[in-house]
Amino acid sequence: MDTSGRRAARDEVVEQRAELPFRVHVAVGAPDERRRAIVGDARPDPAPRQVEGDDETGDEEEEGEPDDALAGVLLGDDDDVLAFVRSRSQWSLLSAGSASYWRRGAAVRARDDGLWELDREHDAVRSALQAVRERVALVRRWAQLRGDPAVIEANRQRFEREREANAERLARMRRVVIQAFPADSPEAIVLVDVGRRTISTFVGDETSKAKEQLLDYDILAAVDVRGLLRNLGFEPGDRRLAELGPPQKTMQINRRGRTLKITTSLLIHGSCGISRPLGESQVLHRYLRDGEHTKLRRRLEADAKSLFALYQYGRLHGAVRLRWGFLDERIPAPWVHRDEPTLFHLMRRAHELGKPLEVVVGSAPGWVDPSSRAQRAYVRQGEGTWQSWLVDEEGCPIDEGEVQLARLAGRVGRRDATSPVPRPLLARRRATAPPRDA
Repeated sequence: MDTSGRRAARDEVVEQRAELPFRVHVAVGAPDERRRAIVGDARPDPAPRQVEGDDETGDEEEEGEPDDALAGVLLGDDDDVLAFVRSRSQWSLLSAGSASYWRRGAAVRARDDGLWELDREHDAVRSALQAVRERVALVRRWAQLRGDPAVIEANRQRFEREREANAERLARMRRVVIQAFPADSPEAIVLVDVGRRTISTFVGDETSKAKEQLLDYDILAAVDVRGLLRNLGFEPGDRRLAELGPPQKTMQINRRGRTLKITTSLLIHGSCGISRPLGESQVLHRYLRDGEHTKLRRRLEADAKSLFALYQYGRLHGAVRLRWGFLDERIPAPWVHRDEPTLFHLMRRAHELGKPLEVVVGSAPGWVDPSSRAQRAYVRQGEGTWQSWLVDEEGCPIDEGEVQLARLAGRVGRRDATSPVPRPLLARRRATAPPRDA
């Protein structure tokens, strides 16, 4: 074929094009994007005519695919190639001394003038072109399925607004924890108002007042709540019911099939650290039979407080904790709505605002003053937004499973001299303080 593009006969002498050295520029992009031919200095003969300008369309190349044959095979010197590779891959082992290890017949060879040359007919080069072609096809296919980032972000923000609105609506609902004895025919009922932290106890003929008081609440929580309300003769209607019984009855603890029976007392002890969470039924029956109503009230109110602590722990963590011997498992709390904020959301909020948290760690908070054991906790975050943890004022990590109560601190920054000192920190300071005579 001659310079005009006409196919020549076998015995016809045609004018050959001058061999021009090119740098290889591999562009992976859409097939409808035009690219210009990148031309170097002409050697050995000058160009036969003047190259057309930008406005002359006769010199533009056709639209091509990424795997079309390239114009040249000269890569350039080692510095240019290394800079090109390192800017696109941090795992490449290519170095300036790699040319000394290349065997004869390699895809890239070093010329006498120090430039590197690529053999585009090499099997490895053909395989690389095939891999690029498949990768480009995959990217194009997924690009058609991928949604608009702006639409995705708008949907996420709308979901967050709806979740926060529903969380505020759930927070305004009045909640009560119910403890009754005996459960099949209640003669004593204890109601714990979750929001106000008040206790109302009804014994004997006073149980009818308990049913009237239940009408003021939107969420009713108890162990076997449906059976208890049925025995009380109370119709819940459209009220929400929170079951405080074990979400699952048993758990296998070894390969031999040994199972652990899960009880409410076991969950309260593992979650809230209360040693005797619920009283024995035989003792309560004796109090009721002997007319010892004061002891009966005291024991039932203690049981109701234990159920209240379990309910609050589940709301804070979204799960309850099962600890038995070497076993330490989390079981989802069925009474927690997915839109209600948990400790995870509170930690993320505190990190965004740059505020510390006030947490109660260990056993369940006291009833009279829940924040009496509160201490400052700071949120630390790793590389990913999902990886975060709590540390105290000394920088020691806090086990999130031990947190019983958490809220945003009132003041920002480190504790000043006028703020109260947490008791554990005060005890450590007193223990390490030097004697006054020193």
